[in-house]
Amino acid sequence: MKRIIITILVLSSSALQAQVFDTLTSEQQSEDWEIFRGALEHAHGGVHWYMPPERWDSVTQVMEAKGWPAQSMNDFSLLIRQELTAVHCGHTWMNDVNGWSTYQAENPVLLPFNIYFNAPGEGVLYHDFTAEGNLPIGAKVTHLDGLAFSDVYRVLSRYVTADGYSEGGVMNRMRWNIIPRYAQHFGGNEVALTYEWEGKTETVMLSNVSRNTRRERFEERYAETEPSYDGPALYLEVIDAEVGKVGHLVHNSFTKSWMRQRGYPLPKKYGEIFEQVAEQELDYLILDLRDNGGGDDYMGTSLCRYLINQPFDYFVKMQTSTRRLGKTPGLDKANGLRFIGMMLVKDREVAGQYKWIWSKTLRTHRPKAPVFKGQLVVLSDGGTFSTATDVVSTIHNNREAVFVGQETGGGYYGNTSAANVKVVLPNSGLSITIPIVRYTNPVDKPEWVGRGIIPDVPVFNTHQDRLAGRDAMLEKAIQQFQE
Repeated sequence: MKRIIITILVLSSSALQAQVFDTLTSEQQSEDWEIFRGALEHAHGGVHWYMPPERWDSVTQVMEAKGWPAQSMNDFSLLIRQELTAVHCGHTWMNDVNGWSTYQAENPVLLPFNIYFNAPGEGVLYHDFTAEGNLPIGAKVTHLDGLAFSDVYRVLSRYVTADGYSEGGVMNRMRWNIIPRYAQHFGGNEVALTYEWEGKTETVMLSNVSRNTRRERFEERYAETEPSYDGPALYLEVIDAEVGKVGHLVHNSFTKSWMRQRGYPLPKKYGEIFEQVAEQELDYLILDLRDNGGGDDYMGTSLCRYLINQPFDYFVKMQTSTRRLGKTPGLDKANGLRFIGMMLVKDREVAGQYKWIWSKTLRTHRPKAPVFKGQLVVLSDGGTFSTATDVVSTIHNNREAVFVGQETGGGYYGNTSAANVKVVLPNSGLSITIPIVRYTNPVDKPEWVGRGIIPDVPVFNTHQDRLAGRDAMLEKAIQQFQE
């Protein structure tokens, strides 16, 4: 019986490996590429916001000149992922090739440690998943397999989607992507790790591990000691500081349904919170939107009404590239959007684009009492994305505030998001999620085109802060208030 089980497991692993590294013919790749390109150009609301149309012409010409040489499913997926990243849209993403996630779970292809980023391209050892468990936590990672870590970061960041050129957004997503992407690109069952520790440089050869092993060793070694920042999704706390009482408003999501399921009825909850701010006569407020991935646009406008004491615009334009999504070749789940053309008119300012006739977020918004008129600090990081970034952008454009933390993951000028459609490539099985609405914020700061909101006071929680349970970013935010 034992021998039969082992045989089945080996066959299962081999089948997964064949699925991940199966070869696609020239014809299969060419067909998938044309469907991929056609779907993005037809349905994506901002496909050429940052990427020139000529780029994909060039890719087509190069690959056709090479005859679309046969390559593995994995390698073809990397080509598609790189070109998806070139769109510079954080709301556009691709699922990994079928079987890849399971293959990583069962096979030793993942790095046996975690890396904590203190800056783009600069990382330190954070978790140790080797069998011995004796790596120096906090050591600076300088090389992987002889390649400078800054170069590893640069190479892998080409395959991580983010809005525009936001360094904060890329670094935030690299936290979760560098481990699986390194395996996908560089492979192998071992890794040569070079690090600096206590004035010395060491190189060690380590065996890679599976995702299952990483998970098991995390539970054994770090589950009880790893700092947890879990807490209520929306709350106001009052901090006693030298300047006086400071309100700290933490907001983790603008997704209305998700928040309501957890007991936060938005936007009604905003009114209750700002009533508390007024009752306690708070003159200093920190709006903490770190790791807020966004949600409903109208929730963003609702919050801004309590923070901006004048009429303001939230978006100035919503546009898309087609009125006939229901008939887009290769797209799945588009039927529910076939009537969207009834809401659109031709955009006379941009050829080939259509704009929304009406939306609640396009109208001018007015303040809602009680408006907070005191000193405001906005705390953000690379996880501040989508609606959360739109809120930061609106505040930046309409009232005095100090911005502390990291560059936001979302774009200062807007994003492409809202309703999504999906294209499934028939030969590789890759599926790509495509957002259809480009939102433009009413801002005018040319040096920030393609970037997030750059903080006035840059600060980042280091790995030492995290291990010590210290929030250096919040401490720096409190220091910005003046009597």
